[in-house]
Amino acid sequence: MDESKLLSSAEFAKAIGVSLTTIKRWDKEGVLRAYLRTPSGFRKYLPSQVDDYFAKYEIKETSYDD
Repeated sequence: MDESKLLSSAEFAKAIGVSLTTIKRWDKEGVLRAYLRTPSGFRKYLPSQVDDYFAKYEIKETSYDD
């Protein structure tokens, strides 16, 4: 997977409508794991994990303007 296509924690949090703190907590608790952690400790997520989140919790996806 090309790392440039991965989402940062902040991008992922915005995409699913939760706070960055929630994303970090979920990763720590194993609720929603990051696809990878960089050597410096940053969490990275696959774009498909956004769809997986909405499907798992049967939430209608919301469009966000950048």
